[in-house]
Amino acid sequence: MKNILELLEASAHCFPNKTAFDDTNKKITYNELENAAKRVGSALAEQGFINEPVAIYIDKSVDVIIAMLGIVYSGNIYTVIDTEMPKERIEKIFSTLKPAAVISDESHYETALELCEETYLIDYELTVKINERELADIRNTQIDTDPVYILYTSGSTGVPKGTVVNHKNILAYSEWAVNTFKFDENTVFGNQTPFYFSMSVTDIYSTLRAGSTLVVIPKFCFSFPIKLVECLNNYKVNTIYWVPSAFGIVANLKLFDTEKPEHLRTVLFAGEVMPIKYLNYWIVITVMSLL
Repeated sequence: MKNILELLEASAHCFPNKTAFDDTNKKITYNELENAAKRVGSALAEQGFINEPVAIYIDKSVDVIIAMLGIVYSGNIYTVIDTEMPKERIEKIFSTLKPAAVISDESHYETALELCEETYLIDYELTVKINERELADIRNTQIDTDPVYILYTSGSTGVPKGTVVNHKNILAYSEWAVNTFKFDENTVFGNQTPFYFSMSVTDIYSTLRAGSTLVVIPKFCFSFPIKLVECLNNYKVNTIYWVPSAFGIVANLKLFDTEKPEHLRTVLFAGEVMPIKYLNYWIVITVMSLL
């Protein structure tokens, strides 16, 4: 295996009608995701871009996943941009990224166009006919050290810095994650981290590798913890990988005295120091759910 698209295609072959990603407003099966990504890839290939950065300026959603994989199909490199980020900061990122194009949606189109003249609407890209021959030609030129995405750091010096991640990196990491934590087709991730943040790589690519399902938890749920637990239960989320501050919201309110996650089996965290108080609170509820 040398290309991350093989993860998608393998799961689409094994689980074609299984939900791959669900943002609670829109969900997509593995078969639908492969076809949608190929349409975006074909549309970009028509423009003649190759091995160029392409920015994604869309709110966190299924459409971002489609755009990410579509850009890879086209032989280009994606960068997910925070739509809530000040325009000045995006301009700093673009000054070094120098994107060949931006994929956006109707609600962000005007701003995206101001940032880059080559701006394409995701809805239009999804109407393009799949060009299997062109996509195959592109795939045949790709190697495992080709870049997949460029991740921009928070920029402690005030200047965002891009880190380039290639196919080989993602394939090795996702294999380790799936094998270590025993993710499989029965895993349902409850995603908290933004798609422009490094932690989301675990959720997204473990999902694709294992044939799992990823549910994008609405941001407002973390402001209303009762809604958060309801969301976990409604979507039968059994695996979460969050930053500790998200765990603290629930622990500080002692929410599990009122509402408990019924399906949770695996709780992972990273990105910050985990206070023992929060850890112990979540350990208790996770153990109870296994009984």
